[in-house]
Amino acid sequence: MTFNHSTGISFFNSKFSGYLFFFGILAVGIFLRLYKLDFKSMWLDELYSIVPVNPDNSVSFIVNHCKADQPPFYFLLLHYWFKLTPYTSISGRLLSSILGIFGIIAIYFLGKEINNQRTGLFASFLTAINFYHIYYSQELRFYSLLFLLTVLSFHFFIRSIKKQDLASYALYTLSTIALLYTQYFGMLVFAIQGAIFVIYVIYYREKMSFILTGIFLASLIAASFTPWLPTVLYDSQIEAYWVPTPKPYFFAVYYYLYWGKDVFTALLLLATGALYLLWVYKGIQHQTITRNQVLIAIILVSWIVLSYALPYIRSVISTPMLQPRYTLVTLPAILLVIALGFDRITRTNVRTLVITLTVIATAMNLFIIQKHYTMHDKAQWREAAQVVIEEHEPGVKVYSNLEWWYNYFFYSTNPPIRVLGKYASDDQEQLQRFIEQMQNEEQFWVLNGEGAMGLTAMQQAYVDAHYEVAKRYDFFAASAVLYQKKRA
Repeated sequence: MTFNHSTGISFFNSKFSGYLFFFGILAVGIFLRLYKLDFKSMWLDELYSIVPVNPDNSVSFIVNHCKADQPPFYFLLLHYWFKLTPYTSISGRLLSSILGIFGIIAIYFLGKEINNQRTGLFASFLTAINFYHIYYSQELRFYSLLFLLTVLSFHFFIRSIKKQDLASYALYTLSTIALLYTQYFGMLVFAIQGAIFVIYVIYYREKMSFILTGIFLASLIAASFTPWLPTVLYDSQIEAYWVPTPKPYFFAVYYYLYWGKDVFTALLLLATGALYLLWVYKGIQHQTITRNQVLIAIILVSWIVLSYALPYIRSVISTPMLQPRYTLVTLPAILLVIALGFDRITRTNVRTLVITLTVIATAMNLFIIQKHYTMHDKAQWREAAQVVIEEHEPGVKVYSNLEWWYNYFFYSTNPPIRVLGKYASDDQEQLQRFIEQMQNEEQFWVLNGEGAMGLTAMQQAYVDAHYEVAKRYDFFAASAVLYQKKRA
């Protein structure tokens, strides 16, 4: 079948100027993702990514670690990336930024696929300047990959419906398998596509050969994920989780966060997206909209509603699982709805005004209000560790029950420094071992981070009774404290 692309009033005089505008968008997106890439220290989650993928570790070690985190595709990708690049935070974040840049490119082609070049350009423009996408394109975690693979999976899902050719089927299968092995919300995307497929075959009464092909591809994708199913089933039995139960109005909060808490931009673009939904409603009511345009609307609305509703229902009746950053699988659909609404604006001066206001408001929010590039909002583990490295004296030990994370920063110190943290429990036996260890210490460092103390409450009480603070360095959500034994 073929899709009818809406034409509207041309935003550009030629295809060449459209591509020129696209490369301008891409340049802005690249700058916003690479600028001050390593200004902020890695926080807890980023350390969860970089510590296990040490290039010296084996693949089996990394896969086993992923059973307590997320599926292994991103971690293995990061592991091999570090075999080619330095094992540093800036190198790891560079991979995230590159994946984020590819996300800008991918959503351009998806927007073009579902409507026209103008839709693709505005969708890529929104992605390039979107606060949330910028933020997670600068984080050493799998979120920019999650966004990219979600876009690619839906792109090839739609192409498979349109073209029904082998290349589209193969690309859809590969991108969706990669998505499933990146983050557990990939299963949500796959389930939503299954629901849309059922609606499509009923609505269009497709021939049996296409239906059987769809069932075969879905079975192939599901079968490819079976090696990870035992981990999924084990995790599904967890009754308590750190994620809080979402409020009924969570989607409004998430949308607000997507735009960096910029109310003006959020409302302006919400109104732009509403133009598209209103156009679809009137088109269906007056039968002026094509079946293909209805299908695109069904895909986008289902994508948004189900990716919010399904995890929300599970979060309420079972274990909470909704987190704003997990809904990066939803963000592409929201951006596309806004881009399609922008395409419904027929007056050039109004389109120009929307773009101008969005750029000004976003720039002010990013650089001035949120101070994304100049203010620390991630725990400064790196700075606390650096103090110890710079002031460390031979024989002075470093203690922290956060040693698994902190030892990354001491990975290449010469002479070697290792953070000790063998006594993380507050039971009497462990406390006694800790006291025996400390009796010979005249001085020692304690590292705290992410709101967690480097010592347990009982350990800290012992230290406070027998030691005094010689030096203390406080940073954002982290600190380094040098203790020395009290004199009689």
